[in-house]
This record gives sequence, structure tokens and C-alpha cells, in this order.
Amino acid sequence: TLRDMLKQFYEKALPSQGIYCVGASINNRMKHHFAKTLDEAITTIEKLKDDGYDLFMAMGTFKGFSRKAADCLYLRSFFIDLDCGEEKHAKGEGYLTQRDGASAIFAAADKIGWPRPLLVNSGNGVHAYWPLERTISHGTWVKIAVAFKAALAHLQVKADPTRTADFSS
Repeated sequence: TLRDMLKQFYEKALPSQGIYCVGASINNRMKHHFAKTLDEAITTIEKLKDDGYDLFMAMGTFKGFSRKAADCLYLRSFFIDLDCGEEKHAKGEGYLTQRDGASAIFAAADKIGWPRPLLVNSGNGVHAYWPLERTISHGTWVKIAVAFKAALAHLQVKADPTRTADFSS
């Protein structure tokens, strides 16, 4: 089922401790929904999806019911957002197709010696995730994510620069 697939993915990509945050947007209005367990977060996702919301799961967990950087505790993956489509490609901000984006990130991962990521179709692009074997602190994650972002820029990967080192995405 979709629930089982979400749970399997999130168990690999998210920390197992802390408060989870589901972001929900409709009519250009964003609201955050917090959950104490992964099962509760997935139930929230299912309900909001049925109600027509655009959704995202913050990849960090928090010490309370706030999505501020100061409240982020842990992360368990690195990730990037690759925009795709004619408009983004024409501006030099993305790839023409999702296949082009996936090929670019696989080539970059090979060059920097990272494993091939898990890919998720984001609708108009590709999200790539590198789950870690264990949870790391927000501070440690930020240091690595900033270096990773610089490596991707050096390799001319057209990743959305606002997401690569943003734990709350």
C-alpha cells in the first residue's frame, strides 16, 4: 500500500526521535502539522492529501512544535531537489526531463564517491535522497550539507540551492 511505502521510505530517511513536521499548502497558504510518531505523521499526510493539499515532510526532527532552525534536533539523510521542465531548463535552472536530472545526479554522485541516491518523482522534478545508517545532529548535518552543496555547484548540478542545505524541507 502507499502507507507501507511511505513508512519504509521515511524509516530510512528520517530520524527515529524528535517531533515530525508535515507542511501542507493550499491556495498559497502554508500550515505546519506536528506529530510525535512517524505513524501519526503518515496519518496526517493521508488525510491532508485526500483534502487536496500539496505536502512535504520536513527531513529534520524538532524538539517541539516549531520548525525553526534553533529547534531542529536530528537528521538522517542528505537530499536535493532537481527542477525539470522546459521553463526551468530554458532559464538554466533545471533539466529538460526527469531522466536528464536523474542522470546528472547519478554522474555527480559517482564523481564525489557517494552512493547512488533514492529518487522520488516530485511531480515537476526529482528529489534525490541519501539515507544515512544512523541519525546525526543538526550541527553535524549542516557542516556536511554545506560542503555537499558546494561540491554539487562545482560539478554544475542544477539543484535548487534553497533546499540542499535546508533541513526543514
